[in-house]
Amino acid sequence: MGASHLPTEKAGRGVTGHLLTGQLGPICAVVLLVGWIGGCASTPTPLTLPSVDIDEPAFRTSLEAFAGATIVGDNRVDILLNGEQTFPALLDAIRSARNTITFEAYIFHEGKIADDIVGALAERCHAGVRVAMLLDAHGSKGLPQRYIGDLETAGCEIVPDFRPLRIWNLERTNKRNHRRIVVVDGRVGFTGGFGVDDTWNGDGRTAGRWRETNVRLEGPIVQSLQEAFVEHWREATGALLGGKEYFPYPPVEIKDEPVQAQVVRSSPLQGNDAMYRVFLQAVSSARHSIMISTPYLLPGEQLTSALLEATERGVRVRVLIPSVENGSGVEFVTQASQRDAFGPLLDGGVQLHEYAPALLHTKMMIIDGVWATVGSTNFDNRSMAMNDELNVMFYDQSIAKRLEEIFVEDVAHSNKLTREQLENREWLHQALSVLLSPFHAWF
Repeated sequence: MGASHLPTEKAGRGVTGHLLTGQLGPICAVVLLVGWIGGCASTPTPLTLPSVDIDEPAFRTSLEAFAGATIVGDNRVDILLNGEQTFPALLDAIRSARNTITFEAYIFHEGKIADDIVGALAERCHAGVRVAMLLDAHGSKGLPQRYIGDLETAGCEIVPDFRPLRIWNLERTNKRNHRRIVVVDGRVGFTGGFGVDDTWNGDGRTAGRWRETNVRLEGPIVQSLQEAFVEHWREATGALLGGKEYFPYPPVEIKDEPVQAQVVRSSPLQGNDAMYRVFLQAVSSARHSIMISTPYLLPGEQLTSALLEATERGVRVRVLIPSVENGSGVEFVTQASQRDAFGPLLDGGVQLHEYAPALLHTKMMIIDGVWATVGSTNFDNRSMAMNDELNVMFYDQSIAKRLEEIFVEDVAHSNKLTREQLENREWLHQALSVLLSPFHAWF
């Protein structure tokens, strides 16, 4: 979710509804905004890749080198679907904290979920737990002052405007912090694509309640999540968080569920494009199947080529995306405008499925049933070349198979997109594609 990808109105309304309720206003606003800031768009540097299959041992060691991140074992992974599973688990973890909580988010909007989280964090601060909270200045703009007041009064530390918006520094302003990190006592971690907004609070099958996949983690991998938070906290405050309350030693191991995992983080503002390297190599290493679930599909030239080359190798490539009709306002504009780039994918044999019940926001990829990733990264240029992102990579068949099952269940609630449907889409969709195509790198 980039600067144009924010929760807006209730999902599930068609184009007529958009026009009748004044959606041309947001459309014009997006066009003006993109035209103003589009010159700040970055694109990934083209790469030459090694030839390595995903089931070779060298695939793991190569991705460790490309990401600068170690694969660690002895982890427990709980897959959390949508807000109905994620928020209760998250609140339970926060309320159980004894020493420290670190909390980093892109979206934090006023509502019931935000009230519950702020209340739980403030209560823990009153109890002596050290809480550090970091919110992106754009994604969490409009944060109520009462939230900040309640947290600071309780003794929590909060940075409500990480990387402030500055018109005189467009490059920094355009490179947002899109990561989601929660770590409790250095032992339990959460990440994924969720935001703190009531649109995420549901089952993902109901209009207006977004479909999401997140993970709860225990084991040595949590230290890697904490390291990512510490990186941004130092940038925001100049303070280094450390000690046994943040980094228990030795790291807690989960011997009965020894999942191997790796946290990959990228920060184009700091010259780190690790996510792009890992995604590109993973797609290029596939030999049987690629399943991608993403809310934004604008993969750029080299990732598009990698997907098309995969189909030429006989790899079955399926991508799950939102339906245009489930967006409104800015979300509708983004979904409609990116359709113009789908033609080459469909022509090359990539299968596209539009999720029907609600707006799809899941960010995951599964390859050959043996490797998978879940996190904040979209399959678009903004995630690959502009935003700070964080994903967990799983080198584990059981996790990959479970995520495949989830993908297939979502596809069963979707409609397959054909070339004919793409060419015959409504005039407004086509107009937006033409109007915004020069700025696709910005999305």
